[in-house]
Amino acid sequence: MGDRLDMDRLKQEQMVKRTRWLVWAESLVILGLLVWVSLEYQNNLFLQSWAKANIGPVSFLLNGTLAGLYAGILLG
Repeated sequence: MGDRLDMDRLKQEQMVKRTRWLVWAESLVILGLLVWVSLEYQNNLFLQSWAKANIGPVSFLLNGTLAGLYAGILLG
């Protein structure tokens, strides 16, 4: 009976490790996409004018602020 509990505990610990790795991988992909959108926003005048016209004052987050905030949250 004790061996069964140890195996269940080991499987649970492995699942937790896999889940943590998956969360980190997804977070890094999201950060990469935010950096990509920020760089595109900074270099594309059409996107800048579209953002100012359609999303208004929130468009300042696209200049790298949102990527920086997200990176800070990940590190915190």
